[in-house]
Amino acid sequence: FYAENACRRVLSWSMPRGPRSAGSGIAARSGGEPGDAASPGCDEVEAALAGEDWHRAAELSSELVSSARRQLQAEATDPSPEKLRHLGRALCGRSRALLELGRRRGQLAARPEILKASLADAKSALVLARKVGGRGQVASAAAGYCAALVAADLPDLAREKFAEALAADPESPELQAARQKLELDILAATMDADADDGHSPGTFRWPLSMRFPELPSFEGSALASVSDRGWGPFLEARGGAPLVAAAKAEAMMLDGLSFPLSLAWLLDTRGAARWGVVGAVVHVVVLGATARAEQRIWAETSYWQELQKLLGRQVRFEFVGPELGPAESENMHPCPPPCAKTFFDGRPELTPENTICAVFNGGFGNFVDSGQDSLLWSWWPDLLYLSDRRLLCCFFCANDYADLKGEVAVHASLLGSRFVVAPSRNPFAMATVYSGDDGEGRKEWFNGNSHAYAVCGYEPGARHPDCGDFEDEAARCGLLARVLATVRDVAKAGGDLAIQFTEPPMLCAGRPRGEAASVPNPTTAASPSPAARPPAASPQPPAASLRPPSSPSPVATPSPPERPSPVPP
Repeated sequence: FYAENACRRVLSWSMPRGPRSAGSGIAARSGGEPGDAASPGCDEVEAALAGEDWHRAAELSSELVSSARRQLQAEATDPSPEKLRHLGRALCGRSRALLELGRRRGQLAARPEILKASLADAKSALVLARKVGGRGQVASAAAGYCAALVAADLPDLAREKFAEALAADPESPELQAARQKLELDILAATMDADADDGHSPGTFRWPLSMRFPELPSFEGSALASVSDRGWGPFLEARGGAPLVAAAKAEAMMLDGLSFPLSLAWLLDTRGAARWGVVGAVVHVVVLGATARAEQRIWAETSYWQELQKLLGRQVRFEFVGPELGPAESENMHPCPPPCAKTFFDGRPELTPENTICAVFNGGFGNFVDSGQDSLLWSWWPDLLYLSDRRLLCCFFCANDYADLKGEVAVHASLLGSRFVVAPSRNPFAMATVYSGDDGEGRKEWFNGNSHAYAVCGYEPGARHPDCGDFEDEAARCGLLARVLATVRDVAKAGGDLAIQFTEPPMLCAGRPRGEAASVPNPTTAASPSPAARPPAASPQPPAASLRPPSSPSPVATPSPPERPSPVPP
């Protein structure tokens, strides 16, 4: 009765759609028994669930539940097992729909009353399956019940009930397949809860209680394996089959290594920089660094040192940002925006000749999709400063339909930035993908470091004349209108945006005084990739594609994997 009343309340609301998560279906083909025919309307419910139309699925499955109960009331003395099975499947479908409507998603908080109704339906479906259902329906109902428990923030009880179901049927292929999904659901829920600390959750959300896998010792350089082919060749060269197996089992390793590997790939394989004296120190300044991601990886692992091994150069890391934790080491620099100007003004020894700036998943272009521009303006003084100083800046984005599209439009239409590497998909993206709802019915997804580009300096004639007047509200509106118009024009023209190119800067052309000259296992940097920039003799700056050939369309939101995956992409 509670589930019935809650469902009636839910159906009176206008609820947004959310990302799909695997769960038990209700048609005979997913959990039905041989000889059973699907209940009338089951296919429609299945279609609604598959299309992520949770409101429609809840409405249709409620009609099936009511119809099945009326038929059973007419057979009160001798209820048909087949009709009981149909009722159980209808309850499974409604539980799944209510689960999706009630669970936490993106910026939407969980709705406990809806999740309670989902649990009630799932438990009833499991009772019916155990009474009259076959092996498949019991397994499907048990998996659905455990999924509802996880969504209701009861992971321990979910594990307990799943263990009971598995003990009753240890050879069930459905339960064996559901085991890994249950653990991934629990991990995803833990990530969401752990990231809810008042700061931007970012793209690196592994629980603080989890330990990073250790890397095996390694002599030499695996730079040749950092290629457009991605993770596989690198892992094989770095640690052989054992490291490949470890990465497949623990995606946390890939997510952590994505930071140094992405930078090595952009600098060397894509030719973002040319290299001079081998013994000189190169300074890598990570702007917008956070305690949850870059600082934690530095404190708990040796992953960042992979960049030094790969480049065969001494690398000095500096981490700068407003969301860093206490400065436990001298290379941590928490400071409020504008961070870049504050940091560099006090360190004149850091110059364009010995410094690389890296911004991982800054997100300042997301406003073209979300409409929220506060992040852009928090970055804006630093973007101007870095451009004026002509520092090599490597940017990594978490998606192409918003972050990459907006950032490149800002560089091209406002800053007049000179690109040294055109926007492209990064083969060393994180393994995990986060999907959710922005609270207004729009789906969104984030895959850390999935796209990359590099800029250095700007073309004076291409810079917007009002760039320095960003404190004025009217000027801000004008700048935003320019970016949004550029994005619309790009979409209308098919996804190409004309951007300015320049030669990659020469780093470490001479050895700064006082810096050591010996580096173990030096390597010769590869020549810049022809794909990274146009020929030097080109009289006109070519149009660089905002949508790489292998990328999803930046106009339509793509459908990425919806749960963290332990398998390297």
